[in-house]
Amino acid sequence: MIDPAVDFTLFEDRILLHGAQGVVELPLAYQIHSRLIQTGELARLLAERLRDDLSAHLPESGGAVRLHVPMAWGLVCLRLPYVASGSLRQPLHQLAWEIDTNAPESVEQYLFDFVEGEDGQGAPETRLLAVRRNLVQFCRTLFDELGLVLAEVAPAGETGAGFRLQLKRAEELQEEWARETYPPVTPWRRLAILAAAAALLVVAGVWWSGRAPVLDPPLPVLATRPVPADSLRRALAPPPPTGPLTPTTPPAVAMGADVADWRRLLDDLAQDETRLPDWMALDAGGILVRGMRGQAHLADLLDRPARATRTGRTGYWLQLDSLVAGGPRVEDPGRGILRFRLPALAELAPRLREAPARILLQRVWVGADGPTARWRFLGEEPGAAQGWWVTVVPARTP
Repeated sequence: MIDPAVDFTLFEDRILLHGAQGVVELPLAYQIHSRLIQTGELARLLAERLRDDLSAHLPESGGAVRLHVPMAWGLVCLRLPYVASGSLRQPLHQLAWEIDTNAPESVEQYLFDFVEGEDGQGAPETRLLAVRRNLVQFCRTLFDELGLVLAEVAPAGETGAGFRLQLKRAEELQEEWARETYPPVTPWRRLAILAAAAALLVVAGVWWSGRAPVLDPPLPVLATRPVPADSLRRALAPPPPTGPLTPTTPPAVAMGADVADWRRLLDDLAQDETRLPDWMALDAGGILVRGMRGQAHLADLLDRPARATRTGRTGYWLQLDSLVAGGPRVEDPGRGILRFRLPALAELAPRLREAPARILLQRVWVGADGPTARWRFLGEEPGAAQGWWVTVVPARTP
């Protein structure tokens, strides 16, 4: 088992490194949101910023780390009043059933681990932690880019004390769960229904035999020849058309409707670039905004209805009332991510050829050292704005 050498705590807008010299807090350049946790590209962008700012505090390359993440990111913590491995014949199936019953998604979407012990009164207890697979992969990618090994995930805060997910052990539990077998058990209600139905059939048969008429002797059975299967198919097939064949034309499909909706959203944003925030992440459900003081609220710049449903210290989530291009799309890991720089946001919409999974936009500032996408903090004057860095994450073809 890998023993983590250092602890991190990851929040939406900052990361904490718990070292021997104390806690080092660093604001994140890209705000994390639950809709973007599944994006490996965001993890790589975060690592690019952290690699330089935390280089003096990071452990040696290949070191194991423990990461604490907020409960609100989809962690499922369960306190079960039994010791699973000692009292159950199929403990992993039971734990999987507990997750499937209490989690918002199916158990197949999670990795889980458990710790057995006692509660405050000395009674047996199993503490079960389940973490979404896409969140685990996001965190793994982040630390892989930093040259570290993610060994353990745990909830942040006192409510998550005693819960942990050791990645190596969780993967071993998945394999044991797949090998764990047990005989199927028929519920007692089903057995009772089947027994009652059989009894009714017996009673009905006895009653009918008492009043059934006497039949004539059966007629002799004539020998018959089996019908070949192909002859039966020909007999059941519809008659062939007698007139000339007319090729059928498939119904017309409105091509480009999805990308057109994306272009309309981008055109709305490009109407007044000077009022836009420094960083935005767009998907079909909304826009994650990293805002600054004095900037206009993004909902005021859009022609479509939208409302801010999530706020933070440095930004907010803008929920679109109508989904873009019919709804979110899954990222296609087999296709390359597009990165390029544009002098004006108005040039992005014409370059879009298909509906993406998401788009990341960061304003380019020109300072003494030339164009840069360095994060701007409150009170800073980075220089003149010169366009945008654009990252387009491709979507799977529906």
